[in-house]
Amino acid sequence: MKFGVCVPNFGNLASVSAIRAAARAAEEFGLDSVWVTDHLVVPSTMKNPYGTTYELISTLAYLTSITNRVTLGSSALILPLRNPVVVAKQAATIDQLSNGRLVLGVGFGWLLDEFNYLRADYKHRYSAVKAGVRLIRSLWLDDPVNYGDGVFDIKEALADPKPVQKPSIPIYIAGNTRRAFEIAATIGDGWHPVGLSPEEVAQSKEITSSLKSRNTFEVVLRSPFKLGSKITYKGASNRAMYTIQGTEREIVGSIQRFKESGVTHLVMNIISDSLDDYIHSLEFVGKQLIPSFKT
Repeated sequence: MKFGVCVPNFGNLASVSAIRAAARAAEEFGLDSVWVTDHLVVPSTMKNPYGTTYELISTLAYLTSITNRVTLGSSALILPLRNPVVVAKQAATIDQLSNGRLVLGVGFGWLLDEFNYLRADYKHRYSAVKAGVRLIRSLWLDDPVNYGDGVFDIKEALADPKPVQKPSIPIYIAGNTRRAFEIAATIGDGWHPVGLSPEEVAQSKEITSSLKSRNTFEVVLRSPFKLGSKITYKGASNRAMYTIQGTEREIVGSIQRFKESGVTHLVMNIISDSLDDYIHSLEFVGKQLIPSFKT
């Protein structure tokens, strides 16, 4: 199992200095990856946690310059809010700048207001992701690019540079709904759920296993993480999320259950009131947790 962390590009700790400190600490303490969250514009009622959110692509580009080893991930880029041609170019450039360290998590989006602000199509967001992923892969793999889907009509075009990674950058499809993980199983290199329990992951993975045609399929779970006192963590939809929390023994037990459920990469969203506490949690993960699961 691999271990990653969400850097504080959003939430109560969001700042350039916090992003920098978190990324460098994650690399120092031996984590495998760092991940960036996405929102562009949100209603004022959602000030916490998304009122301050550093833009995802720009932040990933910044992280290429201050890290050397860790994988850089998006958790998750809301693809229907963006032009997939631009996303393909940005991602390929970041993969070049990082020497092949990017993984692209893409999501469908859930915040209707955000779609309305950007005049994006909320109703057809699932089909937009499927079409967008196909176009992005064509831009990464084909030379020249010839692609048409009724929306985009690209003929004999060049889209260089290509990604460093071969055959291309892994794409993980985010979302907790059955429809989301069925799409992940059919067009993605992996599935990126958020806040599910080990039992929910195992149940969903049984379905994806029957759908996927590739031998390699990653389950990259993002989970709230709280060292010490226990909390009830609710997402923006006010749904209580399964949280990895408590004592070291309890945390190890939760992660072991996730490993048994089929999770291959655990991305922790550390819940903390201060940057010092966040870094302390990262140190705990790197020095005490990871060795237990790397042997």
